[in-house]
Amino acid sequence: MDEGQIVKEWIINYHQCMSSHKKPSYTELVEFEQQIYEELGKESELTTREVEYISRKKIHIRFSEQKFSGARWTLFKNILLNSHSYSVSSDPSDPGLLSLVLHEIHHMRQGLITAMSVYGELDAWQVGYRFYQRLTGRTLKDPLIQLLEIPLSWSRPNLVKAKQLMKEFSPGYRIDWYSLYPIHLEIIWRLTHHQPDGLKN
Repeated sequence: MDEGQIVKEWIINYHQCMSSHKKPSYTELVEFEQQIYEELGKESELTTREVEYISRKKIHIRFSEQKFSGARWTLFKNILLNSHSYSVSSDPSDPGLLSLVLHEIHHMRQGLITAMSVYGELDAWQVGYRFYQRLTGRTLKDPLIQLLEIPLSWSRPNLVKAKQLMKEFSPGYRIDWYSLYPIHLEIIWRLTHHQPDGLKN
């Protein structure tokens, strides 16, 4: 989504959150979670697989305060939405919300090591924003459109470019903390200068 639309939707969600200060009940959390998964289940084969993964792993949606992201996942099988932007009062069919949830589910399927790499983030960003495009029919603007055009591969120049575009889109994003490859493959590259597919840079 373009920056203006992101700001608009976050403002709407923020005011929805601020309209209710009470902590949501367990029943409210479960109902909201089920509504989101029902919305995801209406979509493509990709998201059907993600919903099946959620059901199998018993992943839950909760809320937490976050400074630089709309959502994050945990090792305790939770997806935490930014409580400053979302609440149980948020529209469960909101494309931005659904794309965030899909992004985090994709990270869970990748596993910790891949998820905490630029390669894993590029993969998840592309999954999330392509899903957003499919839901809305909107054309994204730079730098997101450039990010979607980067082939998902082990090319280090491509991954460096992806990291730059992510920082351009979200200056507070902590992508600088991540290695380009999953850490075990990064170590191999630094020792041999061979990419995971066996090709030299």
